[in-house]
Amino acid sequence: MVSMNPSIYQVNVLQKAGKLSEAEALCKEILEIDIDTQYYIKYLLATIQVQRGNIIESIKNLESAADYFINDDNFHNTFGVVLLKAGNLQRAQECFKKAIKINKVNIQAISNL
Repeated sequence: MVSMNPSIYQVNVLQKAGKLSEAEALCKEILEIDIDTQYYIKYLLATIQVQRGNIIESIKNLESAADYFINDDNFHNTFGVVLLKAGNLQRAQECFKKAIKINKVNIQAISNL
């Protein structure tokens, strides 16, 4: 029997197709049924929310997932970009520096800093 549970793959397809409201809704549905992937889904949801212009909700989701991605330079760079969009230059700078500390050759974080 085929599972009818929503998947991260489906979210990615929707996001790439520009169907952001559907992708966001699917992320929220996954959060309700799959506790094991909650931090990754919150990270993914945050990227969708920032694309939709919902910076505040994006920051909330990134903050709630931050401990899980403590050693992920791409996460910190993404968080920095979102904070930059929110006008929080000091926190953005801290995130870019964290990303660079984790990966000294993260060109995006270096450029963003």
